[in-house]
Amino acid sequence: MDSKKSLGIVAKAAIATGTVLAVHLGSFFGSCFYNMKRMEKHPDKNNMMHAEALGRGKIDIESDIDCAYITSMISSSEIELLGVPASGELTIDMTMCAGRATLVLPAGARVEYEGTGIFEKLIDTRAIREEEPGYRVLIKRRNCFSKIVLLDQTRAE
Repeated sequence: MDSKKSLGIVAKAAIATGTVLAVHLGSFFGSCFYNMKRMEKHPDKNNMMHAEALGRGKIDIESDIDCAYITSMISSSEIELLGVPASGELTIDMTMCAGRATLVLPAGARVEYEGTGIFEKLIDTRAIREEEPGYRVLIKRRNCFSKIVLLDQTRAE
C-alpha cells in the first residue's frame, strides 16, 4: 500500500514538472513566433532578435539597429549598445519571465518605459546629465518576476 502511495506521489510530481516545462516552452516559442511576426511588419527598419532560455548570454546591439526583440525565460542577459543609435532612437522590446537583464548604454540615453511588469524591479544606476540632448531608448516590456538594471558604459567596465 505504501509503495502505491509513493508511486502516486512520484507520478504527480512528474506530471506537475512536465506541465510547468511545457508551459515555459510553449510561452517561449510563442513569444519568439510573435516577435518574428512583428518584425515582418517593419521591413523598412533594421531589426534584430535574440531568444534565450535557461542560461546566461551577452547581446551586442550595433548602432545601426532600430529595434531589438529580446525573449528571455529563466536566464540572465547583458545587453550592450555598442554605439549611439544612428537614427537617434532605439526600441528594445523585451519579453522576460524569471530573468535579469543588464542594459549597458553609452552616455546621454533618455530611457522611456512602456508596457507592463509584474513583480518587476527596475534599477537605473546611470549618471543622468540633463544638459546632454542625447538619444532615445524605448524599452517596451512584458515581464514577470524579472529585474532590469541600467548601467553607463563607463561603470560597466
